[in-house]
Amino acid sequence: MLQTQPVDYSHIEFSPGTATHMKVRNITQGRTEGDLLRVAVLVHSSRVMTDSYYFRFIWLDKDGNQVKGLSSRWETLVATGVDDALVISRIASNPDAVDYRLLISDKPGM
Repeated sequence: MLQTQPVDYSHIEFSPGTATHMKVRNITQGRTEGDLLRVAVLVHSSRVMTDSYYFRFIWLDKDGNQVKGLSSRWETLVATGVDDALVISRIASNPDAVDYRLLISDKPGM
């Protein structure tokens, strides 16, 4: 079950090129029936033009270490215009993942 929680920005890291015009509006997270962490992040871009962004989840275990074997690749996210709202949603593939970091950048490899 997904639960909306107060926005905790510590999970999200923006590159300097995106921090000025992209904001987190909501974070929803929970566990699937298979006990996998599910995260959905609503972000808002204030840019007035089509723009490509890149994002990557880093899944963390109970000790704050990256879960082995769960390396996430950079993926593309396209904002298509004025005041675009975008949802970034993923499910960890290992139940050892109990936390996450989401990296959002204007170029891959932040």
